[in-house]
Amino acid sequence: VVCIAYYMIVAPIGIIAASVIDLFSVKSGAEVVLQTVIIVTCVTAAVTLFATLRPEQCDNLLMLSGIGGIGLAAAITIVALVSRDTSIWAWFAAIFICFCFLYDMAHSQVFSKTVKHAVDCAVDIYLDVAFFIIRVPIVLFSMYIESYRWNN
Repeated sequence: VVCIAYYMIVAPIGIIAASVIDLFSVKSGAEVVLQTVIIVTCVTAAVTLFATLRPEQCDNLLMLSGIGGIGLAAAITIVALVSRDTSIWAWFAAIFICFCFLYDMAHSQVFSKTVKHAVDCAVDIYLDVAFFIIRVPIVLFSMYIESYRWNN
């Protein structure tokens, strides 16, 4: 039953992430997709290493994530009122997702080793990585558009 619930979450999010990546590959070529793969791989490796080697330093990340969420909401509101530049939103969201990912990785080390906890932690981490995969091409594509505007 737990595995069925896991696949009910993983499959739709995977389809959405694949659609976003496909959209950006059509708009900007393979360059943005390759950069996304490199960035997500590096961030995932760094977060995994940090959360595994220093889980005690990640204890306060729940508070930081909460403050970051409030800060993200405030920043989006301010930017929406002042500017239409959506790349700022994407940067804030990507940084916030990194904090959530770091917290979930460290938090997964604390649970007892049962199948239910393993699946719960896997879903948390999978969703963080999937949302990060969706956010990174938005940031890269906004930078791609800005460089195109400056060069033409």
